[in-house]
Amino acid sequence: MLFDSCQIIRHRQGEFSTFYEKHALEGHGVNLQVLTHKDATSYFDLYRRAFPYAIHAGERAEEFALRIAVFSEMVWTIRLAAQPLTIIGDFALRNWDEEKGNIAFDGSLLPEFRGRGIMTTAFQLATTFARDNYQLKTISCQTVLSNERALRFVNKLGFEPFDVGADVIVLKKALNKLEV
Repeated sequence: MLFDSCQIIRHRQGEFSTFYEKHALEGHGVNLQVLTHKDATSYFDLYRRAFPYAIHAGERAEEFALRIAVFSEMVWTIRLAAQPLTIIGDFALRNWDEEKGNIAFDGSLLPEFRGRGIMTTAFQLATTFARDNYQLKTISCQTVLSNERALRFVNKLGFEPFDVGADVIVLKKALNKLEV
C-alpha cells in the first residue's frame, strides 16, 4: 500500500514497484524514498523522537503518516545510502499552485545528521523532481522567524523573503535561480 496525497492507493505489486522506483531519488550518498504504508511506524518513531509536537494526542503511526501524506504532493523519507533501512528525516512538496507555478517544500532531519549537506542534497533531488513534473516557476517555504537554522539553510540556497508576519516568514526562489 502506498500513501498518496488524497487517498490511500492499493496497487498490484507490479504497479506499486514501478511507481516507487520511478519516484525514488538518490545522489551524493542520500536516498529519498516515497513514504509508504510499511514506513509508517519508523516514520512515526522519527517524529516521536525528534519532533513530538507534530503528533496529535492519541494519534497512531498509520494515522500520523497518512495525515502528513494527505497534505502533500509528495513525501519522501530521507535515508543514507549506507543505511537504507534507517529513516533519518523527511522531505515534502506541498501546496502546488498550478496557476502561479509555485510549490512549497518542507523537511526535517534528525539533529545528529544536520550540518552534513544531507538536506541540501535532498533539496536538490526533490527540486529536480519538481522541475521535471510540474510547470514550476517558483518554490517556497515557510518557517517561524525564530528558526535560525532553517533561515540560514534557505538563505544559503538563495531564497528571498516574500511575506513576513509577526512570527512566520514565507520565502521564495525563482525557477531561473534553481541550481539543481
